[in-house]
Amino acid sequence: MSLYIDLYYRTLLAAAEYDFDSFYLYIERDRLKSERFYEPRRDKLKQVSDALMDIEYNPELRELFLHTPPRIGKSQLITGYVSWHCAKDSEHSNLYVTHKEDLGGAFLDGVLEIWTDPTYRFHDVFPRTKIASTNAKSHKVNLDRDKKYATLSGKGLESGLNGEYDAYGLLILDDILEGVQDVLSADVLKRKRTIYQNNAL
Repeated sequence: MSLYIDLYYRTLLAAAEYDFDSFYLYIERDRLKSERFYEPRRDKLKQVSDALMDIEYNPELRELFLHTPPRIGKSQLITGYVSWHCAKDSEHSNLYVTHKEDLGGAFLDGVLEIWTDPTYRFHDVFPRTKIASTNAKSHKVNLDRDKKYATLSGKGLESGLNGEYDAYGLLILDDILEGVQDVLSADVLKRKRTIYQNNAL
């Protein structure tokens, strides 16, 4: 049986650099089954993984909207996807924007965990990828070399984004409205729409 398991993971590894589904299945191989995120949820999340692959490889697609029930793992799936996407091309700048500054930093921490925690087999897939620099205050991380616009940044919507941040690769907007209180207030919606148009777009 172990021979078949080994063959299974070698097949995943061969595809992992180019296929996100294979990547996430492979990097969690050493984690306890109870601690794995993707494999136990794959039957529900595979259609989202496929949509992310469409964004990755189809130049005619420029936007993807994910609307899912809460607590199914959307944010963690995006964390895994960004860890893969940035390693594939560390020269592009990618920006994660949410309603609160601290949550932008927390997103980066999740990506860094995949890049650095030895229970993930990330470096089997991308053996030459290295963290060049991190900036906890500005919520930035560079892979492979320091750049003016970081490989990945995580920011709050109302933070200053102009000049210091760029999204030549991915611009990810996750929960830019804080909650139902924002949704129900016409004044807050108008203000945040203006901030979104000026800061993010």
